[in-house]
Amino acid sequence: KNPEEGVPVRLQSPLLTLKGNRRRVGTVTFNHVAEYLLASATAAPSTSLSSSSGGGGGGGGHEVRIWDVGMGEEVINVDKAGYTDTILSLEWNYNGSLLATTCKDKKMRILDPRGNSVVS
Repeated sequence: KNPEEGVPVRLQSPLLTLKGNRRRVGTVTFNHVAEYLLASATAAPSTSLSSSSGGGGGGGGHEVRIWDVGMGEEVINVDKAGYTDTILSLEWNYNGSLLATTCKDKKMRILDPRGNSVVS
């Protein structure tokens, strides 16, 4: 949680590193209702941006993960959405219960992360 007057010092190193994505992360968004919840979406692999230890290639697809940044761990992996291409954006709904995503496959999906399902 950031203080109202902003961060008092310039941060030189990350406070937390979330590990678990098999591809590089393309977009993230904090839940505006539930404190410390962050949604991340993986992007298409890129030879210039993927790491030698795990980015791109073999196994793993495009996915949405929900993280508890207070605990520093993944709490939900939404793997039932059937993404076949790059996830371009994601945003929580007004009460923080659903996620809307857009994908390069020209489909918008409404996800229920708790039920690990596509609502629409």
